[in-house]
Amino acid sequence: MQFLATYLKLAQEFGGTEFGPYEDLEISLGSNQNACNIFIPPNFGVLPIHAKLIRKSATDVVLAPAEQSAEIYLWKGRSRNPEPVYVPTAVKSGDTFALVSPQGPKFKIEFRELPPEEAEKRLASFGK
Repeated sequence: MQFLATYLKLAQEFGGTEFGPYEDLEISLGSNQNACNIFIPPNFGVLPIHAKLIRKSATDVVLAPAEQSAEIYLWKGRSRNPEPVYVPTAVKSGDTFALVSPQGPKFKIEFRELPPEEAEKRLASFGK
């Protein structure tokens, strides 16, 4: 049995930190530490809750602005030009998005298997 999780990796110019694995139905990004899975300092211009990744299935994920004024830019696959995201938009592993502007905090989306120890825990929980 395969257990896929969502990982987000910051671009190198923002430190290259990898966040995840996330199996949650919703991952929120923004400047409100208490309300977001991924905290981004407010000096970047992000809203308290700026963006959400909403998981419909293991690889069916939607990127959505948390409110109308939340600016998000999406690079699909190897595209060189980002598209602004105004409404919930399907994303795939390998897509990249930035918050506030194309030069803002930039994250690469990946869907990967859980680490073996986490996958074993999931298998054990199915047996109960």
